[in-house]
Parts: sequence; structure tokens; C-alpha cells
Amino acid sequence: MVKESTGDIQRMHRLYQATGGKVAIFNGCNPLALEVLVAGAIGWCTSAPNLIPELNLALWDAVQNGDLEEARTLFYRQYELLDYITLFHRKCPPNTPCVVKRGVHLWGNCLCEFPRTRLSLCKGVNGFEVAESKWPTMISQSPLT
Repeated sequence: MVKESTGDIQRMHRLYQATGGKVAIFNGCNPLALEVLVAGAIGWCTSAPNLIPELNLALWDAVQNGDLEEARTLFYRQYELLDYITLFHRKCPPNTPCVVKRGVHLWGNCLCEFPRTRLSLCKGVNGFEVAESKWPTMISQSPLT
């Protein structure tokens, strides 16, 4: 098994060819989820299902069913959030748990006090404030309705 997280779709193609397709490849780069799943990854390692499970599962199902138009539509409905998770993780590692906690908190489902200390370290990171301001909208749009 290989978790491909570099963001280089060509690397996945090279891995597939080098192994004759005999090694399971998992996507680990959210912004490339559509391309990697269509290219044959057998799974996706992401924290996004903690926030938008319906959209993630629907994307997976659409790709598995060969409905690429629906897959593209579903992917772009979640792209901003997937990109935000990746931006936050890369600029402020290892903060994926903080991203999920922040999303759950903004969604109104957090039963605990949210620690803002790690998030405050990321203020000023290019794109952080803009993405942070979109969280409530992104989270509220997660259902498939």
C-alpha cells in the first residue's frame, strides 16, 4: 500500500506503472481527490469525512459508478473545504486535528471548549483569514440536499 500525498498526479501514474497496478494506492492530497480517484486510487486518506461525510461518500460512489459528471460536480462542491484543510495542514503542521475541531465547533456540534492557541499561530498565513471566514458557509452546505 502507498499513500500518495505529494500532490503530483504523475507520481501516482509512475507508481502504478512501476508496480503493474499490483500495489494499492491511496490518495492523501485533498485537492487532487477527483483526479486520483478517477486514475485508480483505491482509497482516500483525509480528515474531511469528519466534516462533510455525505459529500465525500457521494464523490467516491460517483467515481466507482463511472458517473464522472456527477463526480466533478460533487468534487467542486467540496473543493474549497478540501483546499482549506490542505492549506492549513501544510502551513501550520501538524494541525489537521485542529482544522477538524474548528470545523465541528463552527458547525455547532462541538461539546468541548475549542483551543484557539494553535489557530492563533496561523494568523497571517496567506489565505487563512479568507478561508476561515468561509467555514460556516462551507460546513452548512455539506448535506447533499
